[in-house]
Amino acid sequence: MDAMLSQEDKYRLAVIALALREDDPRFAAAMRSGRPRRPREYRWGRSCVLLLLAASFVAAALAVGNILLLLAALPTGVAGVAVLPPRWPDRPWSRWYRRRSRR
Repeated sequence: MDAMLSQEDKYRLAVIALALREDDPRFAAAMRSGRPRRPREYRWGRSCVLLLLAASFVAAALAVGNILLLLAALPTGVAGVAVLPPRWPDRPWSRWYRRRSRR
């Protein structure tokens, strides 16, 4: 396979691999081991946990009547929304994607 790639192609692939390793090291390590995992953009775990924690803070604040729990829910909810996977407008499986009607 090395004979098929020029030095420039090898350099480009090395640059892409380095950028991937810096952007998402867990994904790059999984690709090297042969057991790929979802890229960071498609992982929902942290955001779901943070949003559920914020909702529980709000529920507890309403039940107990403590304003400090509401104040704790605000940054937790913002952090949960901040780590939500993005919705790409150019991909058909995205909820922001709208098909153009043919006229």
